[in-house]
Amino acid sequence: MNFLKVFKLSQLILEYLLYVQDCLQSTNTWMQQDRQQLEKYIAAARIRLRELDSGYRMSKRELRRA
Repeated sequence: MNFLKVFKLSQLILEYLLYVQDCLQSTNTWMQQDRQQLEKYIAAARIRLRELDSGYRMSKRELRRA
């Protein structure tokens, strides 16, 4: 009887570990996709920042000439 309890407990532990592994894989996949989207957003923001900085510098030069 004691062996059956240990066997059932080991089955439950194994099922739990498989469940946790699946949850972690899902979370990892989601986080990787989210990271890729954030990297694209950051790259676009950097480009926009460079454009704004360039426009600011040109305006500053024009004001100095005026």
